[in-house]
Amino acid sequence: MTAPHCTTEPSVGNATVVTVEGLYDQHAAAYLNSATLTMTLTDPDGEEVADCVGVPLTYVAGSSGNYRGLLPAVEATPNKPYRLRVSGTAIGYRVDRTILFRTRTE
Repeated sequence: MTAPHCTTEPSVGNATVVTVEGLYDQHAAAYLNSATLTMTLTDPDGEEVADCVGVPLTYVAGSSGNYRGLLPAVEATPNKPYRLRVSGTAIGYRVDRTILFRTRTE
């Protein structure tokens, strides 16, 4: 299985759309369009951020293994490292990807 690419540009105090692009099974040479995925945001201390735990990502109809979810607006500390973990299952395989980013203000 090819690890999916995640795109996100979180900003302080705004909801953030997170997209997982191209979840793919190399053995079957096929995109995975029926995965069950969730995401969890953790703060710089490694604590889960309220309202950002187990947030579902849903398949984007007609896409090639793309999923999208919405992290709610949170009061995050600007310019601090946060982690977003995307995890779940797809045709019996475990999906797990962690993205490290710094919040920004707008």
